Amino acid sequence: GTGGRINFHTVRQQLLYEVHNPQRYLSPDVVLDMSTIQLDELGGNRVRLRGASGSAPPTTLKLVAGYENGWMGSAVLPSLADLGQNDHAGFLKARKHFYLYSILLGVGLSLIGWLVAKPALVLVFGPSYAASVPLFRVLLILVILAGVNGPFMQPLLALGHEKSALGIVLLNAAAHILGCMWVIPRHGAIGAAWVSVLSYAGGTLLLMILYKVKIAGGSTAIPGSPKPVEFGT
Repeated sequence: GTGGRINFHTVRQQLLYEVHNPQRYLSPDVVLDMSTIQLDELGGNRVRLRGASGSAPPTTLKLVAGYENGWMGSAVLPSLADLGQNDHAGFLKARKHFYLYSILLGVGLSLIGWLVAKPALVLVFGPSYAASVPLFRVLLILVILAGVNGPFMQPLLALGHEKSALGIVLLNAAAHILGCMWVIPRHGAIGAAWVSVLSYAGGTLLLMILYKVKIAGGSTAIPGSPKPVEFGT
C-alpha cells in the first residue's frame, strides 16, 4: 500500500476503481458523469477534483448493498496503460522488459517440461502414459509461444485495441478448429498438437503485426477515450 498517501495517482486510481462506465456511474442518488473530471495535485496530501456532473438518479436503483460472492477482475496491465497515455518512451521500455522476462519464463518452463516429461507423466498417470511423451513435448512449444504472445496481446488490451485483438483470437480459434477437423482423421493426436502450435504461432504473428501498426509505429493513447479522462492539470 501507499501508507495513506493522497496524490494525483492514488486519487485517480481510487476514483476509477470498479467503475465500468465513467460517463454513467449509477447510484441511488445520482447518475454521475466523471468523464469530464480533472485533478490538480496541490501537494501536502491534497488533490483538487473539479468538473464532475450529474443527472437524475435511475428509477430502478434504490439501494446499494455489498455481499461476499467470489471475485471479479476487470483490469489488464493498468501500469502499461498509464505509461502509454503519459510516457511513450517509458511504455516501450517497460514493454521491452516485460517481453524479455516473458520469453525467458516461457523457454525456461518448456525446457523443464521437456526434461521431466516422461517421469512426470508416468508418476502422475501411470506407465501407460509414457507413449504420450512426444505429444506432451510438442504441446510444450505452446508455452514458449505464450511467452511471445503475451507482450503483444497485453499492451493491445491495455491500450484499447481489444476489438482488433479479439478478431485475431476468433480467427485463430476458427483456424484451429478447422485444422483439427482435417488433421485428426489423418494424423491423430500428434497432428492435432501440431495444428495447435501452428495456429497459435499464426495468431501470435498477426498480433505482432497489429502491435507494430497500432502501437509501436504510432501513438499509445487509448483510442476513443474522452479527452477529459486524461485527468490532467
